[in-house]
Amino acid sequence: MNLNHLFYFSVLAETENYTEASHQLMISQPSLSYAIKKLEADLEVPLFEKKGRNVLLTAYGKELHQTTELSLGSITQTIDRIRKQYKNESDTIAVGIIPTLASNFLPEIIHNSEKNGFVLENIQIFHGHTSDILKKLKQGVYDIGLCARQEEPSLTFIPIKKQSFVLFINKTLYEKHPDIQENWYEMPLVTYRKNLPVGKSAHKLIEVYTEQPNIIEEFDDETTIGGYVSVNPSIAVVAKTSLLKQFDLPSIPLDEERIFHTVYLAYLTKNKDFKRIKTFCKLVKPYGDF
Repeated sequence: MNLNHLFYFSVLAETENYTEASHQLMISQPSLSYAIKKLEADLEVPLFEKKGRNVLLTAYGKELHQTTELSLGSITQTIDRIRKQYKNESDTIAVGIIPTLASNFLPEIIHNSEKNGFVLENIQIFHGHTSDILKKLKQGVYDIGLCARQEEPSLTFIPIKKQSFVLFINKTLYEKHPDIQENWYEMPLVTYRKNLPVGKSAHKLIEVYTEQPNIIEEFDDETTIGGYVSVNPSIAVVAKTSLLKQFDLPSIPLDEERIFHTVYLAYLTKNKDFKRIKTFCKLVKPYGDF
């Protein structure tokens, strides 16, 4: 017994006529007749009896019809619901993004997304650090990652954004040392943790200026770094992002252009829905630096 046979039975029970039922089901009358006979054979009971050109339900058929009306209705509703759910999920792109891009880069893209075939509801944004984003890309939780690059053979990385570094200076310290730009690397320094991708770039930059930097604190993000420098006499070597705007602190760009932090667009190389990913890449590209 299969589900189709039950659907056929239900329609024949309603129409009481093989010709009309086969027309509604868009199958041949012999196919419908075979399906009903197969159902009766599986159940080992007669479900219909002939009455002229029509058929009527037997007592067993009536009992089965009462049950199938409820169950098939529920099954149909469930099928419709999961089809809609699948379509909505298929139309949605999940993007994992590092905090440094969340405040200005991606919002600008989303603002212009409708012109490029996306609507705001199609894009789900999730914040996280690079390691977490890459893990969820490999698990299929995210479709796209905007993050740093790590050695992940299963992922494809496309460079999209350069983040230069600046000196972010405590006000009191800056007032005491107006020429601080000349010897900033001798001052108490704050930057990212070295095991972060952006931290590796920041430490590499500092080492251009001094082999023995006085790094007093390391943090994960610009907000924490800025908050620390605001109340402690120190200088931060930090990526130039819009997150720094929340702090009213002196900022001096570093001239070292060879060292910067690169942000990539990452995706699972064997992602089955590559077409949508390619479309999103085209959406992001005009706002990048490469």
